[in-house]
Amino acid sequence: MPEKLQVTFGQELRRVAEASGFATQQELADAAGLSQTMVGKLYLDQRPNVSASILFKLCSAIGVDCNHFAPHLTDGESDGTEPKASKRTPTVKPGRTKNAADPTPGKGKKK
Repeated sequence: MPEKLQVTFGQELRRVAEASGFATQQELADAAGLSQTMVGKLYLDQRPNVSASILFKLCSAIGVDCNHFAPHLTDGESDGTEPKASKRTPTVKPGRTKNAADPTPGKGKKK
């Protein structure tokens, strides 16, 4: 039995938008209050994480429930595992401390 190809978010967005009468990316962008560039990136799956606010704007413009796209959204990981924790360390601006209750000596208000 042949394997069923998974439809991406971008492919489904384009299909539903066109079925709803949006002939161009610009038409959908205008109706959703987004830029044409954003819609283009979404169509091409170049934006892997779609925020809830963008999804809501698109669904409102198209006239579909946001749950329609749930099977096409991913958490950004292609292997189904949980996203990895960031390896970035928090940065502290010079003259500031991580704990505001423990000011750096010599900094702060003069008496």
